[in-house]
Amino acid sequence: MTPDSPATALVRALLADDHALVRAGLRQLLEHTGLVTIVAEADDGLPVPDLVADHQVALAILDISMPHLSGLDLLPVLRRRFPALKILMLSMHTDAEYVREALQRGANGFVPKDARPEILRQALTHILGGETYVTPEMRIGLAVAPPPAASTGPLDALPPRQRQLLDLMGQGHSTREIAQLLGVGVKTVETHRARLIQALKLRHGNDLLRFAMQFRAGRHAQGQTP
Repeated sequence: MTPDSPATALVRALLADDHALVRAGLRQLLEHTGLVTIVAEADDGLPVPDLVADHQVALAILDISMPHLSGLDLLPVLRRRFPALKILMLSMHTDAEYVREALQRGANGFVPKDARPEILRQALTHILGGETYVTPEMRIGLAVAPPPAASTGPLDALPPRQRQLLDLMGQGHSTREIAQLLGVGVKTVETHRARLIQALKLRHGNDLLRFAMQFRAGRHAQGQTP
């Protein structure tokens, strides 16, 4: 770039993650790409739409697991209110069901939190250029893992607390976050998870996670979730 050439304008971005240290690290990585400037931050999904409007944000970087309003539930809200907004999901949850659900709800890209910094820059370049981005590993997972067939029969026999647990898992909340939201201990949540795996005749935790995503998506489609 010559001294007389105009500088490339940085994209105004919002970063939402409920962990302050994670936000600080991500902010440094994001701004180091030379593509964006973080003009707003949030540790909760609820204020994000107003922050996007107030700060004229063009790109939102969202975690899935956040209190009060998860990144997945936030997606349709943002998509309705800001059709042109670019949205990148960052999460430790990289199961194909999470990725598929995020893209279906309006995300422009999905990157795991343990991705290398250069992957983050690739994602930003694609998304800001109007493309959809997922990592090559995620593309393979989406191709080989079709959505599980609907199976609602066993749900009828589940206690309300276990249904609530499924819903929270489908939103992307961790075991510790679910325990806090329900006001119970972590071991209690783990006990409920074990009982769910047995009641639903699943093999392991990943199967339960996929079932929870399907359960959440089904309730959302029927208008039973925000």
